[in-house]
Amino acid sequence: MDAVDGPDRMSGYYFDLDGNRLDFDDVYWAALRPEEEHLWLAFGWQAFALGVGTVWYWTNAAENSQDWDYPGLEARLDFSAVRFDDNHFTINHVSHPFSGAAYYTLARSAGMGIAGASGMALLSSTIWEYGLEWRELVSLNDQFFTPLGGIALGEGIYRLGHYFNSAPGGGDLPQQILGATLGFPVWLHRLYDDRVAPPGPVDSLGFSAAYDHRFRLSYARAAVDDGIRREERQDGFDVAVDLYAIPGLGRPGAFDVFFTEGNIFDIEAGATWTDDGEGGGWYMRIESVMLGWLAQDITGVPEDTSTRWGTTVYIGLAAGYEHLQQWRPEPRDRWAKVLLPGPDAGVWLFGGGVEGRIRLSIHPTFDAIDSVAAPNWFEENPAQTVRSVLRRRGYYYGFGIGGRLLAELHMGWLRLEGEARFTHVESVEGLDREQEEVTVDPSLQDDMVRLRAGAVVTVPGWLVSAGLDYTRTERWGEMGWSRGERTFDRIQLTAGIEF
Repeated sequence: MDAVDGPDRMSGYYFDLDGNRLDFDDVYWAALRPEEEHLWLAFGWQAFALGVGTVWYWTNAAENSQDWDYPGLEARLDFSAVRFDDNHFTINHVSHPFSGAAYYTLARSAGMGIAGASGMALLSSTIWEYGLEWRELVSLNDQFFTPLGGIALGEGIYRLGHYFNSAPGGGDLPQQILGATLGFPVWLHRLYDDRVAPPGPVDSLGFSAAYDHRFRLSYARAAVDDGIRREERQDGFDVAVDLYAIPGLGRPGAFDVFFTEGNIFDIEAGATWTDDGEGGGWYMRIESVMLGWLAQDITGVPEDTSTRWGTTVYIGLAAGYEHLQQWRPEPRDRWAKVLLPGPDAGVWLFGGGVEGRIRLSIHPTFDAIDSVAAPNWFEENPAQTVRSVLRRRGYYYGFGIGGRLLAELHMGWLRLEGEARFTHVESVEGLDREQEEVTVDPSLQDDMVRLRAGAVVTVPGWLVSAGLDYTRTERWGEMGWSRGERTFDRIQLTAGIEF
């Protein structure tokens, strides 16, 4: 087929691999139409999720009773009983965000939009904190991590569920199994509505071609040096997903769209362990672009990707969640954060078989973090009583700002990658659970810069990939007049699959 350029290009259209010109709006709304809304079913799911949590709470009453402070009603209403709690790091920053994700995903799958599902997550979290946990102080940190972390996680879970239930007509047995397992909440509501995805072109996995995706699963062998201990060898695995609910993305054609359905999201997660069998750590980061504007203008022969020339750009509002726990190399390092709504923008550049991608996001953040300066401060001030969360658990809460810049260059089988991240966080004083017992309440701040460069080789049609990358992480911080810093150098080889 001839190249698509000049006066032959029509706004609002793109061309598929077979050279068919498709109307963007028709494909978009047919393939990505939200679920049918069932408001009372959404409320019912919230009651169910809260009920499950209540059963767990009372069956573990002996453990949970350690947090019972019995604040009065007046203290709850005048906010004097609203404090930062001092629970375990994992309980506060894993279980609570995933509880929020359950509230959000169940409402979203019942047909509610992003705003409605976000309201449901906030409402359910507030009912839990103010009502069902009435024996405890109201946890201010939970009111950030549960609904806000849950929104970012939940939108990603919902979007993946929508993708795995997008096979036209329900798909064959493999697609049906993936839809009922990995996409269970969406699958359940579509079963209730007797609805299947409409006819349309499919991708290499048999799901709707209205999605563009990259799934990566890899094994890694790494050497880590933190400047304190001797260099350690680590093994690990990484999982990453980039999913774009934008029909025709990267295809010849011209269109623009204002999207409001969490159409762009990415997630990366992984775990490491050391040669002596001890745990190394694990991490997760997810970012969902909730709404935004995207425009594409690409020329070329539809069947030949080497002829593409043009650009795709977007700008949107994104939210996210990030969690890191690292035990080796010692000493321990932990950081959890809610990426509050902030700007996210990306550009794809296509030129004769070469493709470049750049993405920039900036977020205000709410953080829970181990202070790199705290060990020095405690050594210098052994007789002081600081806030309980820092004294008992070793971390503190604060607000900050963070950003991420990603760049990729694709040239045939070779992909070059670069990434830069930064975060600055400052502590919040005066709201500790046991604030009345604190004798000194020093301010804290921490900064992090992470730089990564790598190369990945993929073999088209074979799914296999192999890569080499180097990461440099620098951490420095202050607690009162004390200072601390750490560096991590990591070089790793990866092998896996990508599709």
